[in-house]
Amino acid sequence: MLKVYEFGFRSHVQKSNLHGRGVRLLTVGDGAPRMSAREPLFSDRWPRGIEHGVWFAGDDPFGGVILVPGTGELMCMQPATWLAHDRERLQAGPERQNRAERAGLARKSI
Repeated sequence: MLKVYEFGFRSHVQKSNLHGRGVRLLTVGDGAPRMSAREPLFSDRWPRGIEHGVWFAGDDPFGGVILVPGTGELMCMQPATWLAHDRERLQAGPERQNRAERAGLARKSI
């Protein structure tokens, strides 16, 4: 994924819910969709300081990864309501769609 997208900082992370097996629901930045995120080590806690902002690489309607400053924790994420963003993905245009496919984000996987 990081061969396809560059990181950009997003402040104001809103934590919505914490599920088992490393799954979280959160919003990364203003106007972004609520995301379902998976932390690879299946931790049962939120990363320290995540609410202050994260580094995001990806495309909102497809998903991406976040890196939490200070802790180095990495999470893969996609829109929590995947089907609700079908129209945005279709309207994204061929370049963005191709890019998402190369990054492995063209289908629901989280």
